Amino acid sequence: MNRIKKIAAAITSLSVAATIASCGAPTIGSGSSNALTVGDADVKAGVFIYYTMQSYSDAQSLLAEETGTTPTLEDVEEAEIEGVESSEWIQDKATQYCKDLITIDKEFQKIGGELPQEDLDEIDEMVTAALETEIFNENGIGEESLRQIAASTYKSEFIFDYYYGTDSEQGMTEDELKEYFDNNFARVKYVSMSYLDADGNKLDESGKKEIRDLAEEYAERVNAKSDDMEKLFEMDEVSTDYDEYVAEQTAAASTDTAATTTTTTATTTTNASETTTTTTTNPYANERLIQKQTTAVADTESEDPAVTTTTAEPSASEKSVEKLNNYIFDELTEYNKAVVFDDEENDAIYVVIRADLNERLTDDDLWTEDNISYLQSLNFYDTYIEYMQGLSDGYEVKRNESAYRRYEPFELTLE
Repeated sequence: MNRIKKIAAAITSLSVAATIASCGAPTIGSGSSNALTVGDADVKAGVFIYYTMQSYSDAQSLLAEETGTTPTLEDVEEAEIEGVESSEWIQDKATQYCKDLITIDKEFQKIGGELPQEDLDEIDEMVTAALETEIFNENGIGEESLRQIAASTYKSEFIFDYYYGTDSEQGMTEDELKEYFDNNFARVKYVSMSYLDADGNKLDESGKKEIRDLAEEYAERVNAKSDDMEKLFEMDEVSTDYDEYVAEQTAAASTDTAATTTTTTATTTTNASETTTTTTTNPYANERLIQKQTTAVADTESEDPAVTTTTAEPSASEKSVEKLNNYIFDELTEYNKAVVFDDEENDAIYVVIRADLNERLTDDDLWTEDNISYLQSLNFYDTYIEYMQGLSDGYEVKRNESAYRRYEPFELTLE
């Protein structure tokens, strides 16, 4: 079963920690003792050690983002992260991971959760594979701890579905979810055409007019078709024709005048043959399902002199794609009509056609379990995280200081 597991914000895959495996170190942990208590629930040392390893990996990633290079174990040990010594930061992060895990366990019990056999089988497979990873044995992470960690992802997804799944108390009905899909996604086919020549230089006004005329011709060709499906097919033909046009212009730019005529003729003949042999009977083959952008592309660096990280200026292509996205959702409301969207500012012009998304919202097409899960995540993920965080914040944590000293991050086998 191919399900999207986006809901377990605090729980990571067993394979993540396994990637930092090494050998040769003695076993230093104990899977049966407890490292901390969350509320009235004890957290096994093995769980805490696992999340300490994960938090070390998190620390590495943060430092890598700052420096642009992967830090060594010694680099992490000597570093400060978010103004805190790395060892303290790692244990604090591991503590929060443990707190989130217990929160999920308790909420799962509260709602009477029960995992289906398919999930239990997958958990068994994950645990079996993890037990064969030497680093878990070296660090004293036992089967019971690994099983609790693996199960938490599935429990978290169960909780999400309980509150926000289809027809749940706080979720959407199927019709509402389809409407959300239709409002935030679009079925389109488009041909992106450039106002730049083969060398990347801007065309003169005559060259731009040739491209505009070509775009208008393509749109007219598509709209001349009486059937909506035939229009989608014709968009594929238009795309092929434009590719041929670009190839001819490129060839012409790289040869002298005498060779250009021969090269162009040969290219046209070859591509015409290819077009005949690659014609598809599926009008959706080259269709794009695009998502409505909710944030603008950043185009400036921070004005705060204390902030050293800068954001690169987006390219003309990136700006143009954003403008096209806005145009499709804000202005292109008529279905099955090819239009020309001119973005001369960013050296681009498009022939675009939008089709009705609802036509494809069937069980054997786009209305799949994965898409449904993704839509629910998009709509309710932040609400879910806020709810679970509120529960987590309500639990008191009592650390076993002896265990925290014993399982200090850099006493573990990390690399």
